[in-house]
Amino acid sequence: MLPRAEPLVLALVVGVALLHLATAGIPDVFDELPGQYATTAWEMVESGNWLVPTLEGVPRLQKPPLVYWLTAFSLRLLGHGEFAARLPTALALAGLMAVTWALASRLHGSRRAAISAVVLGTSFGTVGLGKLIMPEPFLALGIASTLYCVVRAVEKSAHAGRWACAAWVAAALACLSKGLHGLLLPAGIVLATAAIRPALWRSLHPLARPAGVGLFLALLLPWPLYIETQFPGYLRDNLVNEQVGHVLDTHFPRDSAPTPLAMLWLQHLAWWFPWALFAAPALLMRSRRVSHPAAALPVLWLLAIAAGVSLAGQRQDYYTMSAWPAFALLLGRAWDDEAEGRASAWALGLALAALAALGLAAAGLGLAVGAGGSSAGAASAPFEARNSIRGAVSGIASAQWAPLAPLLLPVGGGLFLGGAAGLALAARRRTRHWSWLPVALGTLPLLLAAMVGMQAVAPYFGLKSIGAALEAQGAATGLVVFDGPSHRASSLSFYTEAPLRWVHRAETEFATRSRGVGAERFVEEEEIVRRWRAGAPVWLVTEESHLPHWRGRLDGLPGEVVGRSGTRVLLTNRLAQDAAGEPGLSPRADDPGR
Repeated sequence: MLPRAEPLVLALVVGVALLHLATAGIPDVFDELPGQYATTAWEMVESGNWLVPTLEGVPRLQKPPLVYWLTAFSLRLLGHGEFAARLPTALALAGLMAVTWALASRLHGSRRAAISAVVLGTSFGTVGLGKLIMPEPFLALGIASTLYCVVRAVEKSAHAGRWACAAWVAAALACLSKGLHGLLLPAGIVLATAAIRPALWRSLHPLARPAGVGLFLALLLPWPLYIETQFPGYLRDNLVNEQVGHVLDTHFPRDSAPTPLAMLWLQHLAWWFPWALFAAPALLMRSRRVSHPAAALPVLWLLAIAAGVSLAGQRQDYYTMSAWPAFALLLGRAWDDEAEGRASAWALGLALAALAALGLAAAGLGLAVGAGGSSAGAASAPFEARNSIRGAVSGIASAQWAPLAPLLLPVGGGLFLGGAAGLALAARRRTRHWSWLPVALGTLPLLLAAMVGMQAVAPYFGLKSIGAALEAQGAATGLVVFDGPSHRASSLSFYTEAPLRWVHRAETEFATRSRGVGAERFVEEEEIVRRWRAGAPVWLVTEESHLPHWRGRLDGLPGEVVGRSGTRVLLTNRLAQDAAGEPGLSPRADDPGR
């Protein structure tokens, strides 16, 4: 049960959670992980096979099935669409806010609980990554729930055994979301906390009872054991190649480049914006409150995941998300109403002033860019150069970002008003602990603008418009080929019923590597040219920058661009146009990004 809170604070927390839920339909489904999970879940619904996840009929076994199951259940219940595909992720974020609130209440009291929940829910990264469909929000919820149950179990209540069993269940669900680190991470955090507070060791004995361990194994083992019977060698490949391989950078085939360490941590200034500004006052705050025996848990939680991600060979931008509740728990110190210390008060005031100044700067930039208009500038980079956070921002031409400049006005206004009002409250000791509230309210325009911005650039990260063009032209009657690896076009199958093929790319799926399952989905360029020359209907999705290559391979054969998503285009031969009964479109006519 959630702790009590003032009505306004409770309304804010619930409102932020509802914002995540109400906007689950925004933006379009992107390629890479979001498309893989949404498309695989939809194939579960269509095929009725809920045990073997497949993408275009190829078994997708790298990750456990829980996220697929939850997404498929939502799609089956609500029907095909972005809202249904993303609703489980939004619910996971709302649940993560609730668990963060509950955990902070046990460790630090009700005021810090409300602040921590709001900090987590209104951070820029929670909105940005929360709009993707991937395991991280579910893993974070599983880990946070495990730690909350452990805290309840060590409080020596009459229900300690039940809380211990609940901790094992939460750990099993975390493992079913992404892998064994759903157990290893919370176990390491709990053991590290007990190591610095030896009195906790005696309180951990309920966790060692067979009932909890049995529940964990009963939930975790059936699915991988079943998959092993269908695809012998899966267990070894998943453990050694998939899970250990990503940590040691020995994964084969190497399907992603690691995010540079410095860039990984610099990005957290954006992920945790605007709350990262208040890290200094949180560190300087000295509280007189009697601490909980497990009060060090958030610090060790943050450090454990930070160290693990930093040492991982194939670390990605979003790997730290399971530690974000710990950051929110720690940041609540900045507004501790029982704290003392002039340095922390000055640091809080400076942070609020900095936020107000940033708001003014953002509003001024919006006015300047809006008055200056947009210029052509450089062309957008190909999709493969935009598969990181840095690439996503720098890889899109400035002319595409310019129309979003007016959004900086409400964003800047919200940040300025939040910082200025917070500064006024912080100036008086009696109201200082409420100075976070206007900051939280001031972030709402930022969160809404982020959603609008993601939808505006969606054509550069997904293939919805090309999927619509394929459906309009009845492409299921011919050959539809994507010029690249399957994960870069994973959203396409969510938006079209046409079977998809890929151009001569080695596949990462275990079933393909070990047993050749799905090998027929790959075609060579020569086969495309042969069909094109023979007049068979062919649709080819490729980067616009790669069109000269295909023009050369097709040696002047008729063909025309009939669809576009960002920098990727849909090319078809003349017979395909005739079969569809529609005239060819101009190369720019179907470009939603222009």
